Amino acid sequence: LIKVTTYVGYFAGWNATGNLAPWFAGMVAALLTTYVTFLPSFLFIIGGAPYIEKLQTLAWAKSALAAITAAVVGVILNLTVFFGRAVLFPAAGGVDWIAAAAAAVAFALLTWGRVTVPWLVAIGAAYGLVKALVF
Repeated sequence: LIKVTTYVGYFAGWNATGNLAPWFAGMVAALLTTYVTFLPSFLFIIGGAPYIEKLQTLAWAKSALAAITAAVVGVILNLTVFFGRAVLFPAAGGVDWIAAAAAAVAFALLTWGRVTVPWLVAIGAAYGLVKALVF
């Protein structure tokens, strides 16, 4: 979301420059768009922080937070299935066996190989670069 809003802000500024150079207007608009995207989150955190401890002692709030947590886990699972299907079963049909093997290796490294997530992301980026250049 953040990348998209910054991108849209940049091109909005580029196209509505006024008296500014297009690149400068684009940069100002991109920075402003990013700022107002983050601002509500920071205000909620700063404004709500004093009440978080109190919420943990209320039974109804604990139940509501548990439901929200379950909903977030469900959304993450849904996205995992959505992207997994798109990668493993491309539009051309059939199974992308190279992607399936890469997913199996990544799972094995995380589960049994004692590889941390940042290292796995770096390995995956290197794999993606090699795959794009070779295949």
